[in-house]
Amino acid sequence: MFTHVVKKLDLDFALSSLANPVRREMLKLIKSHDAIHLMKITKALSIDDHTKTVFHIRNLTSTGLILKDEKKGYHLTKEGQKVHECLGMIEKHFS
Repeated sequence: MFTHVVKKLDLDFALSSLANPVRREMLKLIKSHDAIHLMKITKALSIDDHTKTVFHIRNLTSTGLILKDEKKGYHLTKEGQKVHECLGMIEKHFS
């Protein structure tokens, strides 16, 4: 029973994270690259201050949707890939 509560909290946290449109765009951008670095993300999304990018990356990392490799490139996790697919379906439904 406790495991169910923890999973629900993780889902709530992930959904809360994805409520932010910048993070959803970031997820799409990361998906479209083998590995992408912080400053490339900042530039591609026209974010005026890289510390804002860091804030969003930390949020996505803490939800387990992205990770940073040893060369400081960001990738989607398996969970992030699944979420990306789900977001695509949701966006198609509402467009």
